[in-house]
Amino acid sequence: MFKELPDFTGKGSFITGGGRGIGLCSARALAEAGANVTISDHNEDLLQEGLSFLRGLGFEVYGYALDVADQPATEALADRLDTFDVLIANAGIAWPDTAAEDLSPEAWRRLMAIDLDGAFWTCQSFGKRMIGRG
Repeated sequence: MFKELPDFTGKGSFITGGGRGIGLCSARALAEAGANVTISDHNEDLLQEGLSFLRGLGFEVYGYALDVADQPATEALADRLDTFDVLIANAGIAWPDTAAEDLSPEAWRRLMAIDLDGAFWTCQSFGKRMIGRG
């Protein structure tokens, strides 16, 4: 599917929001380039759909349910995996059917918790382990 891919054979990769969209396409590209792929998604159904799609293409992939806004859970999963070389902090949400002027404070806080805090927690948790391994 992808024209020119670097060789990621034997490299571990972890992609948040990997059940669909950009995350799923990233997982596919990495798998096609030889990487060992692990995806996460906050939605178990989307996670399983993504895993089924990738496995249907013949890739051996792994998956974990993860809400990236939950810093302790993100840290715990980084501890558990700790065998990755590539991190794609892709998880994000949006409400395209809700105008900004109609978005509730609760919805805004959830969006920021996932889109901003979640990206930070993911990079912090996984990144410090990557730095530790050189």
